[in-house]
Amino acid sequence: QLLPYLYTKFYENHRYGLPVMRSMAQMYEMDDSLVTVDDQFFLGSSLVIKPVVAQGVQKMTTLLPIEDNWYDYHTFKAVTPTGTGELSQDVADDRIPVFIRGGQIIARKDRVR
Repeated sequence: QLLPYLYTKFYENHRYGLPVMRSMAQMYEMDDSLVTVDDQFFLGSSLVIKPVVAQGVQKMTTLLPIEDNWYDYHTFKAVTPTGTGELSQDVADDRIPVFIRGGQIIARKDRVR
């Protein structure tokens, strides 16, 4: 689904030197609380990904900057982090937490079924 988006991000990397994977602190330079976040990352400038790195995890907390609106990638529903930017979510076995930053366009190619 994300191949067109990834293609664009790798082109930007080739053409302009922009990293495909970006740290949270790189995207929000003015937010000092994101400097220590090392268990989630931006894919391009639009998607925040929080990998599940342990078996049996049922709930995860993602840190999302509160100055932007956020949407769940899988459901496209708006999500609202707490005042500190934390968002706790149940984790399914077949999906990792992925969030879309508001106002961004994600080029996708869905399979026709």
